[in-house]
Amino acid sequence: DFIISVVLTILWLISASAWAQGVTDVKEYTDPVDSNMFGNDKIIAVCGPVGACENVQLGNFAGLNVSLIFGFLNFGVWVGNLWFLFKETPWFKGSSEQAEPETPYAPSSMPPNSNI
Repeated sequence: DFIISVVLTILWLISASAWAQGVTDVKEYTDPVDSNMFGNDKIIAVCGPVGACENVQLGNFAGLNVSLIFGFLNFGVWVGNLWFLFKETPWFKGSSEQAEPETPYAPSSMPPNSNI
């Protein structure tokens, strides 16, 4: 379970990063100033021969930004879950069993005259 979760967490980070790059590309290609969509060198047939088109409203990317935030927050949740999964593995339990001190007297090895 732990190794599968590590692989899924890495895949989540990769896909969230790819999604972030895609959102950046969409913002860049749809920006009327940076993409030179309405520049003088591009004549759109609807705008006429002079290129009289103007952009009156910028795009709203709030939904895309929120999806990026939740994508990376979800990656953080996966990383947090890895800690709890690691605590259930034999690797973690083996190291914690060695660190526990032994009790001086176990119930079967107590002296017969002890008053407990």
